[in-house]
Amino acid sequence: RGGSDLEGVPMSTSNAAQKVLTLIATPSRTRTGLSWGIALALAGKWIYDAEQENPWIFSEAPTVLGTPRARELQFEDMEKWNAAVVSKDQQIKWKPSASGEGSQQHQWKS
Repeated sequence: RGGSDLEGVPMSTSNAAQKVLTLIATPSRTRTGLSWGIALALAGKWIYDAEQENPWIFSEAPTVLGTPRARELQFEDMEKWNAAVVSKDQQIKWKPSASGEGSQQHQWKS
């Protein structure tokens, strides 16, 4: 028999498969673009996964949805940073005045 290898497959599926095989088998601008697209998608996924495990390019592990962790500063981190900049005894501390929360007067202590 001289039939196709795709016997028993609907004609539209057979035509689509033939077009895909032709695209892959023959050099063309479309195939080059497809190759670059796949390569960039794989590289992006690889970088994203690597950054999730150990942030290196970004300052924190990237998130697709949700709030980035860099906006959620921890109090302990701020204290460490302040201690590295100015010694604890030279830091200025702010406390609201005892007269109320809406008051414009504030107390600064050094």
